[in-house]
Amino acid sequence: MKKIIILIIASMLLTVKIDAEVLKKDTLEKEVLSKYTQDEIEYFGGLDAVIENERLDKEKSSKAKEFLKEKEERNKQRDLIYEEMLRTNSFDTSKLERTITRNQSTYATFESWSDKLGNHGGKFVGYYHKPQEKNYWCGPASVQTAIAIITGEVVSQSTIAAEQNTDALGATDERNIHVSLNKHQNVNSYGWRLLSTYADRYAALEEALYTDIAVNHVPALIEVNTKTLTMYAGKELGHFLTVVGYSDLRYMTTGTASYGYTYADNNDKYVGPYGNVFGESADELRVLANATRFVIW
Repeated sequence: MKKIIILIIASMLLTVKIDAEVLKKDTLEKEVLSKYTQDEIEYFGGLDAVIENERLDKEKSSKAKEFLKEKEERNKQRDLIYEEMLRTNSFDTSKLERTITRNQSTYATFESWSDKLGNHGGKFVGYYHKPQEKNYWCGPASVQTAIAIITGEVVSQSTIAAEQNTDALGATDERNIHVSLNKHQNVNSYGWRLLSTYADRYAALEEALYTDIAVNHVPALIEVNTKTLTMYAGKELGHFLTVVGYSDLRYMTTGTASYGYTYADNNDKYVGPYGNVFGESADELRVLANATRFVIW
């Protein structure tokens, strides 16, 4: 009799769990249908694929809000200290030496820094970074950089291009980027965000980039129009970049806050007014938010 009761209770609990999962999926489905057009849903692999991405996005977003709240509180304290130092004329940049910590949850080392004022930042150092082998292989090259940072494995750009149908389309199929990333590493479960579906693109991008770079210490990828990026100085290209670092600081000379990101650019074909764009560059978040259409995080 006791065993029968236990089986009945177990069966009831399983039913409740299944009902909860069905309800959760139904809720996600409604959100997806209100957020994306039918063409967008079909483009990104159908309703089930978009629902699964939305589930992953919500899971990450929930954690991200906690991290961003902590950052906001830390920055409030930083600003209070800064204002007090200015008020008492005791501001001395020589006392704000950086403290550096190193994280190696990935193959490449992530160096985080902070100072006594509360400025903070960090980026990957010593990672593999190679120019794109064809003028439309920025997507495969960016993925190659990200995988090398995470695992130390150098997957050929041609292999990644084949996975992303780059050769067939003449441009990288953005729908397959997170698939390639998840195929070659298991440190981070990558999904995507189409920023045009968010009312506040700035907040949506900040949440994704800050979580990956500052908290999880994994690279993120962004698809941009280069026109507003500093190094491109108005040159308009569709392009992919690997985000590898962040900085949150008060400029010591003006007192204004700057919150931006460092990214690795695989394009060695364009030389702008500030030199060849290949290598590492940085822009403020507001600039990247204007430039970015799609983020893989």
